Amino acid sequence: MWDNIVAWVEKKAGPSLIKLESAQEVNVFFESKSREATPSGATQVIGGGVIVAFTDDPAKIQILESVAIAFDDIFFGLAPRSLGRPEAGLVSSELVTTAQKLLDAEVRDKLRYEGQENGGESFKNPVSLQDDDLLYMRFPFDAKHAVGPIVSAEARELGAGHEDYVERVGDDVRFFVAINSVPNVNVFTGENAAMLFNDPRPMLIFFRDERRGTMLLAWTVLTVYIFQAQAGTLNYPRTMRTCEFLALIFALAKT
Repeated sequence: MWDNIVAWVEKKAGPSLIKLESAQEVNVFFESKSREATPSGATQVIGGGVIVAFTDDPAKIQILESVAIAFDDIFFGLAPRSLGRPEAGLVSSELVTTAQKLLDAEVRDKLRYEGQENGGESFKNPVSLQDDDLLYMRFPFDAKHAVGPIVSAEARELGAGHEDYVERVGDDVRFFVAINSVPNVNVFTGENAAMLFNDPRPMLIFFRDERRGTMLLAWTVLTVYIFQAQAGTLNYPRTMRTCEFLALIFALAKT
């Protein structure tokens, strides 16, 4: 416990991005910080993780710094782009190839959906994980590690000169961290409710007790949104949909 508190204080007091200059330093960073990352929730495996960004771009580094400071239980490192290539021995070519296939599939699905409205236009600057700057994250569950681009295809379409570019890149990095900070299967509790509802992926919930489960879910969602309202971080379109969802749950629970 005290080790976790010290690690949290050091993270807040020190630089949000730890500079790493060699493959050995990156490996030591992963090994040491994985012990200091503080998982949350009753299962003690939710949250926590270590991520290294492989980039030499000052603009991207500035965005990463603003993202990294917001996470209490995720440690961020920064290494030269050359160390992210398979020949450096840190990120395997198999992992990059698998991640590239997933990215390509997501882009195809997006274009297929949007093609109904824009005539099927494709991205002019698609992501190539073999050549682009990378995010590499290790976490204590499921696949154990993941790789992704710092700048998504959508952010590339905006271009660095667009007024929303910096915000979009930051959101993409936060999305990458979010989807790799929570296991695919969790026991739903009051401790991890906020983290689970902040996960941007679709959620399937299995209730062992239907009546009690629906009421627990409704009250939990309501509590999360009350805290978000107090913090001023509500997403209003999503909040309205959630309010409709809550009303339906309460109606079902009374029947």
